[in-house]
Amino acid sequence: MISHLLKKFKNLIRIYGLDRFLSTLENAEEKMNAILSAASETGKISIIAMDTSNKLKNHEYDSWYRKYSSEENGIWLGNGINDQYLLNANLPLRERDNNCGMAFAYSINPRRTVEIKVIGMQNAEEGEL
Repeated sequence: MISHLLKKFKNLIRIYGLDRFLSTLENAEEKMNAILSAASETGKISIIAMDTSNKLKNHEYDSWYRKYSSEENGIWLGNGINDQYLLNANLPLRERDNNCGMAFAYSINPRRTVEIKVIGMQNAEEGEL
């Protein structure tokens, strides 16, 4: 049923708070596998799952995480790029700003890692978040 619905549309699904999302599902690992499998088969769905690095790390041994996530592609928002082990940022430590603030992020892919400005976000010293 899921794959039938996904074949009709080309969409981006954003999951804010992956850990909380999974906690609402019965048989979460099985259902997440089904969702990601159907999205992969159709080729029309991209899924962005967001959470803190600690919460994402809790799922790194789940079968869906191992099969569908990538350590070489991602976006790291805010501080702590040097303190995480989820994404392989192919940028020397001396070129990374570990305290870049909420107004900046790192776009990570196999070819390069780039610091980017996050539109609409300000650092605390620039104003309220």
